[in-house]
Amino acid sequence: MNKKNTVILLKNIFLENLWTKAVSVFLALLLWVYVTDDRNINFTFKVPVVYRNLGHGLIMTETAAPVYAEVKIIKSRLRKIDGGALKKEINLKSARDPGRYEFESHGINFPDDAAEVRTVPEYIYVTIDRLAEKKVKLTAEADLSGADPEVKTARVSASPDHILLKGPSGILKEISSYPLPPVRVKKDSPAQFTEKVYIDIKEKFITISGDSTVKISVKLLKEGGSEKK
Repeated sequence: MNKKNTVILLKNIFLENLWTKAVSVFLALLLWVYVTDDRNINFTFKVPVVYRNLGHGLIMTETAAPVYAEVKIIKSRLRKIDGGALKKEINLKSARDPGRYEFESHGINFPDDAAEVRTVPEYIYVTIDRLAEKKVKLTAEADLSGADPEVKTARVSASPDHILLKGPSGILKEISSYPLPPVRVKKDSPAQFTEKVYIDIKEKFITISGDSTVKISVKLLKEGGSEKK
């Protein structure tokens, strides 16, 4: 076959019935998309845990992190699932007394055509305590590291001298007093002054009932207990 015949043959292969060939390629691509989009796949969702029906006068002190749920679903249906609407509900109606309770993590509100394969963790643990209040004494002190050298000590008092804390009874029973942040005394601080301090509760689940600011009164004393002039 000479060069001229070879060129003619190649033109016939690539250009003859070009429209038919283009349509065939397009249909093949459509079929491939349809087949791959209609197969089952496994996909994992991060699902928040929602608690309901907690009894009056109770508080949760241990809750679960999000649950990771793996489902088998047709690929074309996956994008129709609203991940933000998924949740694992824990009904606490039966948890009426303080204690630690165990709940299964499966049973998430997936659509009917999504088969739940597994959930991690397998169980959700919730610890419940009684909600209580306790009056706690405030303790205050002064930081004299930057004070005038003649100042040797300080008489410090807080008003009010107590706060009302609210939280789990098991945690509150361990708290007998609450320290306020030290009042910093400067070299030019007057002999007597007051300062407002914000109470920052560090304990988890504990809140303050009422105002969270306290007025601290400071009286600076020289050696021997006499007042600074």
